[in-house]
Amino acid sequence: MKKNIIPSNNLFKQLDNLDEYKKISLLHSKDILIVSSKYHKEINDSLITDFVNTIDNNYSIGLIEVPGAFELSYIIKKVLNQFSPKLILVVACIIKGDTKHDEYLSSSIINSINVMSMDHLIPIINGILTTNTLDQAINRAGKKYRKGNEYAETSMEILSLVTSLDDK
Repeated sequence: MKKNIIPSNNLFKQLDNLDEYKKISLLHSKDILIVSSKYHKEINDSLITDFVNTIDNNYSIGLIEVPGAFELSYIIKKVLNQFSPKLILVVACIIKGDTKHDEYLSSSIINSINVMSMDHLIPIINGILTTNTLDQAINRAGKKYRKGNEYAETSMEILSLVTSLDDK
């Protein structure tokens, strides 16, 4: 797999304790599970850092990384069958190339996570960036548009709504 090095002061610095979130043995006890692609890792880590720094500290978080975006759906299905998170955040970055591969890939992943969310009645937040350029990805994942913050705000809002509905 091609490793991208993205030198940018516009991205959030990776969390120092990111490995603490990756302990597989502790995933069963986590409220929120982040399933993230390693492809475009610097972009994804910026989104994750902004998410973790924004989310309410009352939620425990676990992280699973997969090689690429295509593998996300399979691992999410395994997570849903083995664990009971309150919410899953899917993080990836798909940048347009010379073909329509990005469209097929993003469409299939987004459709599959939507179906899994409905089948399991667990909110799955779509944190998949689909951009035309690397600069657009950096702006969305970084300090300009703060999509990680947006995912955290959406997560807290949906968790609050689900709790209210479950209490009825």
